[in-house]
Amino acid sequence: MKLRGSIVLKSIIARTRTFARDEKGATAMEYAIMAVLVVVALVAVAGTINGTFTNTFTNMGTKVNANMPG
Repeated sequence: MKLRGSIVLKSIIARTRTFARDEKGATAMEYAIMAVLVVVALVAVAGTINGTFTNTFTNMGTKVNANMPG
């Protein structure tokens, strides 16, 4: 029974080394990081644009209301 445990342990170690040397995982991780950065940038820009549009339409509404005969 001890021999079987040793074989399993060696197999796990070999698979771990193979996984550590595999660069496909690194590429996937790089793409994931880039995707997260793009999403963060889009959220930041959307927040800025939203504030700009809100201020613009509020100012327009105020000016229209101020110039309405009343």
